[in-house]
Amino acid sequence: MIFVLHGEDLNGAYTRLKDLLAKFPKHQKVRLSDKNSKEDLTSALFTNDIFGNDKVIVCENFIHSQKIKEGDIKKIPKIITTIFWEQKKLAPAIISKIKSYAQIEIFKEKPQIFWFLDSISPSLERTLNSLSKLNDPDGSNITFHLANRMLLLILAKMQISQGAAEQINGRPIAPWQWQRFQSQAKSFSASTLKKIYSGTLKIDSMIKSGQTSLNQSTLISTLLAKYLPG
Repeated sequence: MIFVLHGEDLNGAYTRLKDLLAKFPKHQKVRLSDKNSKEDLTSALFTNDIFGNDKVIVCENFIHSQKIKEGDIKKIPKIITTIFWEQKKLAPAIISKIKSYAQIEIFKEKPQIFWFLDSISPSLERTLNSLSKLNDPDGSNITFHLANRMLLLILAKMQISQGAAEQINGRPIAPWQWQRFQSQAKSFSASTLKKIYSGTLKIDSMIKSGQTSLNQSTLISTLLAKYLPG
């Protein structure tokens, strides 16, 4: 199988890369960096391991740097799992040429609000520090995004399937995103997630009904301080 991970969200792409490699615990891992050549890839593909182990080959920026062409990718044996990690977005013309025989996954640079959501953990200091770095916390509609993330974490904690979570959430979820939610949910108790979710909905209602003059950032900080252990 051939995978192509591309885009500016390096953290998201790297997380997906680790998830893919974890699926092949007994395979030999061959990593080719920017300093390696097309010949190094050819050698890795067609040289048998002396112990007969299966391989997973990871190539960094081979397509973007034009070390390998679309036709070369098509010739890669499908029995060898090959992952191209491109740390920039590939041109649509390139994608259209390889999408029929490679699994393409794009990782777009995320708005700041999603960096905050991904940083939420039982560490109050870390979470509030991430919240404080938002350029426009009130303009980013924190309450909506936080409530949505808490709902997804609750579903992940309940071991709901990805498909069911998509139906409940009303939008598609990429496999690597669902894996991230599952991992993040493990750090919390179900009770804590439900309390933050309920509190966020209450904050949203208070703001919309004019029951408070405090801004979203202050209210969310107070809510997190109440339920995160520190």
